[in-house]
Amino acid sequence: MNVKVENLENSKVKLTITVEKDVFNTGLDLAFEEEVKEVEVKGFRKGKVPRDVFEKRFGEARLYDKAINYSINETYPKAVEQEKIDVVAQPKIDFDFSSIGKDKDFVYVAEVTVKPDVKLGDYTEIKVKHLSTRVLKKDYELELDRILASKTELVPKESDVLEDGDTSIIDFEGFKDGEPFEGGKGENFSLKIGSGQFIPGFEDAMVGMKVGEEKDVNVTFPENYQAADLAGAPVVFKVKLHEIKVSNTPELTDELVKELEGDAETVADFEKEVKESIKERKEIQNKNAIIDKVVQVASENAEVVIPEEMVNNEVDRMIKDTEAQAKQYNMELDMFLQLNGTNLDTYKTQLASRAETSVRYNLVLSAIATKEELKPTEEKYAESYSMLATQYGMEVEQLKSVFPKEMLDEQLKTQLAVDYLVENSVKE
Repeated sequence: MNVKVENLENSKVKLTITVEKDVFNTGLDLAFEEEVKEVEVKGFRKGKVPRDVFEKRFGEARLYDKAINYSINETYPKAVEQEKIDVVAQPKIDFDFSSIGKDKDFVYVAEVTVKPDVKLGDYTEIKVKHLSTRVLKKDYELELDRILASKTELVPKESDVLEDGDTSIIDFEGFKDGEPFEGGKGENFSLKIGSGQFIPGFEDAMVGMKVGEEKDVNVTFPENYQAADLAGAPVVFKVKLHEIKVSNTPELTDELVKELEGDAETVADFEKEVKESIKERKEIQNKNAIIDKVVQVASENAEVVIPEEMVNNEVDRMIKDTEAQAKQYNMELDMFLQLNGTNLDTYKTQLASRAETSVRYNLVLSAIATKEELKPTEEKYAESYSMLATQYGMEVEQLKSVFPKEMLDEQLKTQLAVDYLVENSVKE
């Protein structure tokens, strides 16, 4: 195999690869073994047609596609490795079909997108603000309210008049131009007044209703409503109020504390435990804010032209993550996006900016790791394997055969670069 390398503009490299005739002939042989199984020629059993008869009847060119694929698959990865090219996207392959044949070298061109060069700017002594990790009284009170809210129950209201903040149990049906519309009907539906769960005006119109009362509620759908046939349309909802419920929030007592998660058994111990948890959370938030700042500044100070292919690959990765999220709800991606008020094309456009930022950050961090000669220690590898083993439910040794060290390098070097930026930052 002979490889000629030509650097092009915009992070592109042109590889002209010459495949020896012996390799291409092997591809032809393998192609024949597959193709002969599918052909029938009078006088021969299926799959037993001799090579010369096959080529006379169908032509040698019938074997070329498979032979070409074999030759490229055999040589392209080796060429990339031999020339130490950091490829970031699938190659564009081109060749002269008229020059192909048995006992001939096969020559093809692979145009590849490579990892772009990064010109680093200042990335040390970045000024960062440190957030306070002190636990304030209001922090504790907010967390207490959240915890008590999880123990809150809805109980029947003594009064039969619906007020803001009450939870109503209703039947409703919506009509547009006198006709019911799809998705506009519900029975024994629980709606908290003031939650904003329904379209503007609906909940306000219900305030003052009494249990058993029926009422026509006139509202107009917002102009930007996702269902085009209802956007901006005036409609009437026929509503019947069955029941009114109010929230019953328990008081914090030693007895309640024992029912909650954690080791506390008294109110005093509970308060201490909650405050420690809040402090830990604030410390994590502070650390993440510092990381975000140093990575952002280092990235802004660097110069790099990001290939479109890298952004597209990152968008595809993000979409796969969203697909996995949708599957957790037993939903297809299209339906999941629709329920979130968007569609695949719009979602891809929205992701593009985030994807470009993510790619830029990773390129800059990788460049910093290279310049500072940051390399993972055996301890770092061990920590990563341990976490992955827990994540995938596999033994560490089994995992190493699936994820060799080389597959962990980039991620670990990126983390080392982040740590380096944080350690060399300056507190404002």
